[in-house]
Amino acid sequence: MRKWFRSALAVLLAGVMMIPSGVVVLAGNTDSGIADDTIYNAYETPEYPRTAFIADDRPVDRIYDVADDNNIVQAAALESAYIPSGILTDSYPSIRNQSPYGTCWGFAPTSLAELSVLNNDGTLLDLSELHSVYFAYHYTSADGKDGVKYLPTASYNYLSMGGDSSFIYHAYANWVGVADEKTAPYSGAAATLESGLSNDIAMNDSAHLRNFYIVNKADRKYIKQLIKEYGGVGMSYYDDNQYYDYSTNSYYSTVSDNTNHAISVVGWDDDKVTNSSNKGAWLVRNSWGSDEYSHFGYFWMSYDEPSIYDRVYALDCVSDTGSSDDDFYDHNYQYDLSAYSQYGWIGNGTSSTIANIFTATGTQSLKAVGVETQNPNINYTVNIYTDIANSSNPESGTLVRTQTGSFTYQGFHTIKMDNPLTLTKGETFSVVIKLESMDGKSGAYYVMESNYNLGNAASWYCGAEKGQSFVYGNGWNDTFERWKANVRIKAYTDDVQIQKPSAPSGLSVSNTIASLTLKWNAVTDATGYEIYRAGTDGKYSKITTVTSTSYVDTNVKNNTQYSYKIKAYNAADASAFSTAASFKKTQISVSNLKADANGSKVQLSWTGGVTGAEGYVIYRRTEGGNYTEIGRTSGNTYSNMINAGIKYYYAVAVYSGSRTEDKCPEVGVMYLVAPSGLSVSNTIASLTLKWNAVKGATEYEIYRAGTDGKYSKIKTVTSTSYVDTNVKNNTQYSYKIKAYNAADASAFSTAASFKKTQISVSNLKADANGSKVQLSWTGGVTGAEGYVIYRRTEGGSYTEIDRTSGNTYSDTISAGIKYYYAVAVYSGSRTEDRCPEVGVMYLAEPAVTGASNITSGVQVKWSQVTGATGYIVYRKGAGKGWARIADIKDGSTVNYTDTTAASGTTYTYTVRAYNKDTMSDWNSTKSLMRISDTTLTGASNITSGVHVKWSKVTGATGYIVYRKGAGKGWARIADIKSGSTVSYTDKTAASGTTYAYTVRAYNGNTMGDWHSAKSVKRLSDTTVSRASNVTSGVQVKWSKVTGATGYIVYRKGAGKGWARIADIKSGSTVSYIDKTAASGTTYTYTVRAYNGNTMGDWHSTRSVKRLSDPKLTSASKVSGGINVRWTRVTGATGYIVYRKSGSGSWGRIADIKRGSTVSYTDRTAKAGTTYTYTVRAYSGSTMGDWSSTKTARR
Repeated sequence: MRKWFRSALAVLLAGVMMIPSGVVVLAGNTDSGIADDTIYNAYETPEYPRTAFIADDRPVDRIYDVADDNNIVQAAALESAYIPSGILTDSYPSIRNQSPYGTCWGFAPTSLAELSVLNNDGTLLDLSELHSVYFAYHYTSADGKDGVKYLPTASYNYLSMGGDSSFIYHAYANWVGVADEKTAPYSGAAATLESGLSNDIAMNDSAHLRNFYIVNKADRKYIKQLIKEYGGVGMSYYDDNQYYDYSTNSYYSTVSDNTNHAISVVGWDDDKVTNSSNKGAWLVRNSWGSDEYSHFGYFWMSYDEPSIYDRVYALDCVSDTGSSDDDFYDHNYQYDLSAYSQYGWIGNGTSSTIANIFTATGTQSLKAVGVETQNPNINYTVNIYTDIANSSNPESGTLVRTQTGSFTYQGFHTIKMDNPLTLTKGETFSVVIKLESMDGKSGAYYVMESNYNLGNAASWYCGAEKGQSFVYGNGWNDTFERWKANVRIKAYTDDVQIQKPSAPSGLSVSNTIASLTLKWNAVTDATGYEIYRAGTDGKYSKITTVTSTSYVDTNVKNNTQYSYKIKAYNAADASAFSTAASFKKTQISVSNLKADANGSKVQLSWTGGVTGAEGYVIYRRTEGGNYTEIGRTSGNTYSNMINAGIKYYYAVAVYSGSRTEDKCPEVGVMYLVAPSGLSVSNTIASLTLKWNAVKGATEYEIYRAGTDGKYSKIKTVTSTSYVDTNVKNNTQYSYKIKAYNAADASAFSTAASFKKTQISVSNLKADANGSKVQLSWTGGVTGAEGYVIYRRTEGGSYTEIDRTSGNTYSDTISAGIKYYYAVAVYSGSRTEDRCPEVGVMYLAEPAVTGASNITSGVQVKWSQVTGATGYIVYRKGAGKGWARIADIKDGSTVNYTDTTAASGTTYTYTVRAYNKDTMSDWNSTKSLMRISDTTLTGASNITSGVHVKWSKVTGATGYIVYRKGAGKGWARIADIKSGSTVSYTDKTAASGTTYAYTVRAYNGNTMGDWHSAKSVKRLSDTTVSRASNVTSGVQVKWSKVTGATGYIVYRKGAGKGWARIADIKSGSTVSYIDKTAASGTTYTYTVRAYNGNTMGDWHSTRSVKRLSDPKLTSASKVSGGINVRWTRVTGATGYIVYRKSGSGSWGRIADIKRGSTVSYTDRTAKAGTTYTYTVRAYSGSTMGDWSSTKTARR
């Protein structure tokens, strides 16, 4: 059994992951907001073990940086030996067997949970190790943001990859387990590798963890104390059976740097003898069944065992049946659902303050909080805040609870609240915990959960988001924002049942200053009241929530009816509405307001005595202005000083506290004087008035009289000047002014008179230079802003064309039209009368629009000029001056052909228009090289296409070739970029199609004309496909040519020229037999297609030696075969003999390689068989036709 079990472990169980700790500084002095209280974080950084995966099933606990001496308060004296009573009886948990998986890291904490429950409340449980192990790697929150996810690979599964006992007891603290064995029996472990366990059973628990405690392995007295108090502790060590002593049932090794197995320790004996030189050993409860090198599953381990890991832990658990309800809660508010931790400190590390913000999910009672600490001997302070105002500050709410205490051990602690706190649904609350070392010198580190990937095995996720978890260091630091982490703080609550309140009664409404005041009777159990209001539409809406039994509604308007209803509410629900109460808001005001002015002093008075008034607000405004508060008084009079000529208005309103009623009806007061200093001056198209300002006046009325002396108001202005534009030159005007404002008007000013006269330019001139007209005049008019330019044509009206500030102006006119100009002085919108007019005109220059080559010469074109009766055409050649070459005596003729231009010479042309009065200028020219027409001299078929020829054109640098097919237009087919090239072959012409060709010469961008064309039908070359011997001669074959109506056959013999030997007068006949060819002579043949007089080219030939047919003279039976004889063929160098029998096929039986041999004996002929023979002559590769036949029988 022992041998098999150890072998199975080596094969089946995965190794274990070592998780050493390291220190990483996350925040330094450069971090904004973190200075003196610098925050440090020490990560417990998982990594693969130093020996990769150990081929055994004993995982190692995570190594923490814990001091040898925990400095725990003095433990009580304990006995020298302790073995639990009933350890081997049914009243004690039986020994479990983890085989065949590497799950000791789950069996040890599950065993401790069973022992703790037994110790705490006497309940014997069988708890599920599979549940503990599975959900240590698989549990996540409902939203998937928090917890741990197993990442299976080809090498690992969660049952054999090993683990860490801290994964388990952190899961217990998160309410994941401890479940009953029936929930997830270990016998079904293998099936979970495929199907897993439902997340719905993750929080099933028969036992509940209240606390877990951690001590150093050197602190034996505290380990013993934890064993006595909680039934056992968890340890890990390096297991190797070579170190087990069967004689003493004890274990002692020499290994000190590794661990591979987790166990629970349930007792001790200070006098136990082991292989160590010192006495003393721990009683180990193993998880390998009752037979594996132990006594009923238990063995002793020396106190001195060097591989025992530094960290020893104990669990404080209770059962759901044996414990009071005070240890079980309805809700657990937490963000730390994973087991991965990091710890940190603030400043020198002797104190830390951490916090979590939660939101209540219902009406609940906060009964306890939980926190994990990294150090022992800690004093704590718990502060609870509600109604958190700032999500980045957990202390920004109301402090409602404070509780202090201390922790003896490092670990996780549940703190029951001395005074539970009732929370309502949706209420935000924070748990703020300050940790301080008892001696003020040791560490008081906080613990955080953070995201972490455990190699390729599992990933942990922290649950907090921004605004939920914090560490204090020179201000609050959001752990999610800074480290993607959260502190390990939990809050435990129970549901609270609350009765719905009854409806409020006694609602009343009264009219108060700038408000309506509501009052009602208090409702038992109500925590607040909702106030609803309806206006004239009768629709109620909630306007506020209060906790008192009265409310002052200041959001009301006078002369408006309001109705109110009240609801009481608490955390359970809201009551029905109270009976409605209605009231019409009316203004509360003073009466009989008066304002009496005595010079600059104004005395206000009114009837006061308003009930509830604290006093009166005095308001003042000027005409058109807004009221401002100028004072307050508790009496019913008020004095104020004013300025002369300004209208003032006053109003008074009642106030009480911050509420002020509407103002009473206003009253006004003021006084004014008459304007002085009125003057009138002559200005452009106007008379300008000026006067002195009147203090207090807001406007002035202007009155005017003409020659009749009768005044009438012409304008009201706010300034102290006025420009009267409604005046005429050479007319007398008189003016008077009145000042006024809204309160009063002054007397008239003294009158002022003036005669209006014209203001004008002089010496206007208009000079034309072509289409440009230059105007000039004598300016310098005082007060002129500028000058308006007017223009008209003969018989037309003047229109304004522009304005200028100088005394010259340029304009552009059209040719042949008489224009008239006049100028007037202006200033702003005022314009004087025009000065006397002047006239001017001109004839426009023609625009030369084209100069192009045509057949007869160079054609020049120009634009028609209005008013012209004729045109003079000028020409200039290279190196020569302008010469007049034509006088066109018709103003409508706009082109001329220069027939004297020489080809190859460049000419420039211009044109001037004229009539009987004037001649235009010239500035438009066109230049062109004279290029004569190209004359086509031929278009004929050649081998590669149609060959086009033309005459050379003087001055041409190239030619464009155009082609037109049947039913199609002209198309450009070639650009010959040489003036000396005078032919082109059209290789794209289709055989059988008739084409017309023409050519244009060019030089640069200048093109010659076209008029000469040639047409030809394209006939392709005939391809001679074969020339071969036939009986009657040499047979010649060729390809059919599209469009051909016949073919000419030519022959050439040795040493002779080509000779025409046949005219085939059919386009469809494509063969001919030359019967005159002499045997032994080699001939060359070619063929030309034709259509009418159009001949195709020739280039394809075939050569053949003429060989006549041999004539068989005999075929007779001879000794040994059949002898065949024939006549000799001139020129033959050999013969081929063929044979067939009966109706069979011909077969070649002999090659006679001499032209002089004329017989052959067939020795393969079979006796009794009749054969037919024939012979063909040959010379080299040329074959003659085959001879006549002869038959013979063997």
